[in-house]
Amino acid sequence: MLESHFTKIVATITFTLAMLLTEGVMAEEAQPLQTSGEEAFTAFPRIVDFDFVAHHVLVQQYKDVTLVDSRPPRKFKEGSIVNSINIPESSFDEMVDRLPKDKNSLLIFYCGGLKCPLSHKSAFAAEKLGYTNAAVYAAGYPDWAAHGNPHEPMESGR
Repeated sequence: MLESHFTKIVATITFTLAMLLTEGVMAEEAQPLQTSGEEAFTAFPRIVDFDFVAHHVLVQQYKDVTLVDSRPPRKFKEGSIVNSINIPESSFDEMVDRLPKDKNSLLIFYCGGLKCPLSHKSAFAAEKLGYTNAAVYAAGYPDWAAHGNPHEPMESGR
């Protein structure tokens, strides 16, 4: 029960941060995230949520959106978000050619959830390469799976 309450609090905070970032209220500079007893990592400043990702991959299926799983290939094969490609953070430099040539297209990175730094690291790496429209689905695959791992198109009114 405590874990469920904690999960709801984290989801609320993540959603609030995403909304603030979308509104441009938060500072541009990324801040380190400290996870309970684990090494801190720097969070990418643009965080998106399930509804944002679902809209782009299940409702509209935009052609100028690339959803990138930053987890190792083994995790990708065990389960991934529909229409995503696997570019493991550890192999990002070698696999960067899988990213779109248009540096203004939307890139959404995800990984193993709120405590996982891989998507954040990949988004920063893409930004260093000149990509201007990167975002991180911080709740990642665990959140997608918690929503039933949808693969079918959704109603746009979700």
